[in-house]
Amino acid sequence: MTHSSNGFISYRPCQSNKIIAFGDGTFITMARKGDIMINHNLILKDVLHVSKLLANLIFVHKLTMDLLCLGFLILQPTNFRIKE
Repeated sequence: MTHSSNGFISYRPCQSNKIIAFGDGTFITMARKGDIMINHNLILKDVLHVSKLLANLIFVHKLTMDLLCLGFLILQPTNFRIKE
């Protein structure tokens, strides 16, 4: 999920009733979804655009399933890497 519409290489509308529920009990409407190219080797598929998000969220399970890999997620202050 991302709060920004920048970076999408495909961008399509979602059903108007798609709501994201958060652990604190708040609900936010999903704006659109699409694919984002991180680099030439990594395209994130079906990324949700939720404009009122405060930070981007990555679901590690979906990421590893989309990439067909098992690995370790290495978080760094400005980016992340997956080490197979």
